[in-house]
Amino acid sequence: MKTIQRIAKNTAILTAAEIVNKALSLFLYIAIANYLRAAGYGRFSFIIALLALFQVLANFGLNKLIIRDVAKNKEITRAYVSFMMKLKAFFSLSAYLIFILSVCLMKKPPEVIFGAYLIGLSMIFISLSNVYLSVFNAHEKLEINAISLILVKIVIVGLVILFISLKGSLLLILGAFVAGEALRLLVLWLVYDKSFKCKLSEEVVKLSVKRIVKTAFPFVLAGVASLIYMHVDKIMISVIKGDKAVGWYSAAYTLIVGLMFIPRCYTLSVFPAISRYAKSSKRLLSISWQRSVKYLLIISLPIAAGVFILAERFINILYHSGYENSTVALKILILAIPWIFVNSINIYLLYAANFQKRAMFIILASALLNIVLNFIFIPRFSYIGAAWATVLAEVANSLMLFIFIYTGMNLRIEIQNTLIKPLVAAFFMGTLIYYFRSGNLIIIIVTASILYAGALTLLRTFDREDRDIVKKIITA
Repeated sequence: MKTIQRIAKNTAILTAAEIVNKALSLFLYIAIANYLRAAGYGRFSFIIALLALFQVLANFGLNKLIIRDVAKNKEITRAYVSFMMKLKAFFSLSAYLIFILSVCLMKKPPEVIFGAYLIGLSMIFISLSNVYLSVFNAHEKLEINAISLILVKIVIVGLVILFISLKGSLLLILGAFVAGEALRLLVLWLVYDKSFKCKLSEEVVKLSVKRIVKTAFPFVLAGVASLIYMHVDKIMISVIKGDKAVGWYSAAYTLIVGLMFIPRCYTLSVFPAISRYAKSSKRLLSISWQRSVKYLLIISLPIAAGVFILAERFINILYHSGYENSTVALKILILAIPWIFVNSINIYLLYAANFQKRAMFIILASALLNIVLNFIFIPRFSYIGAAWATVLAEVANSLMLFIFIYTGMNLRIEIQNTLIKPLVAAFFMGTLIYYFRSGNLIIIIVTASILYAGALTLLRTFDREDRDIVKKIITA
């Protein structure tokens, strides 16, 4: 199967799985939000945000390193996994102990403290599972990742709904997440052991902790920085403004996170290919990157326009009373979506080309900016200020990445087809939505989608290469 067809297949598999997963996740988090109410959901979101920050220490940047190295030399798989599991066990246990110590130093209610202790166990399971997930990704067996993703989410949703029906506490709800991640680790281990036992050689690989840590460290700092400006806002809102403000902000942010599966599916599918191109062909690397930026903008711009105009309707449909304040936060946060989509492929481009140190510095700078803006905005504007801080940090991140890609890697994109035409099409689509915003929501979405596709076609956004790519995918 050719590279384009393989990428399309993997993207389709991951996208289908992520659609199911995100639908379940959206249902799950909305159910939790409506059950716990704003203050309780604020405590839940604080715990999850804190977990995410420590999860990057448990992973220690090894996931992307595994994908990159195994994709380039698949014969090292078994020896590589054996070494990485030991290294991951050490880092995840260390991260859990630091997590516990940090929680002990916080002046939070006992429910939050004990909940953090419990959910912290999941970081160990997640960290070890990611070794297997990364290997399957490198071998482009993404259907395995997809099935495990859905399986775990079904288990978690089932347990949470059961506990909610039994009027369970926050601790029981968090326990459902831990049980689901433990099950995923077991399933992935069984599938990996069966899939690779006889197919690949047990080639001895010269690996050392010093070399791995040195290579992975930029990934770690980049991951820490990335998670800081994704989650530090919730922690700061909790400390400065309290649990209700976190709940309102998180209700909007949950919907934004629900959209992030789109760039994630695409970038994970294309990463093995661009890793090879970075080593063998700058021309193919440039083409892959340009097309990726174009497609991600074509998808993200209409989403941003539509959600911005219909934000109040989405909040009212999905949440019970008490979350009306989330509407403004959603309007602001959705403006970050096009930047987030494009940033995802730009970061992976730097990783593939072995510029992880540069990516680290850029993301660290963006994270520092986000923290500074949160310190300035949250005391005065609460969660609304945090939303603007997120948008501005994403814009800054995107500008720095493009500057380096242009100057440091000497890659270019065609502005008219990549940006201008999708913007014009999204504008016409947004105008239609605005004038009919009070109508039937399904009819609005379908009609707007048709108009957007028609506008892209009339503007000749898709060139011959795009049509050739579609033909190759269809005939796969």
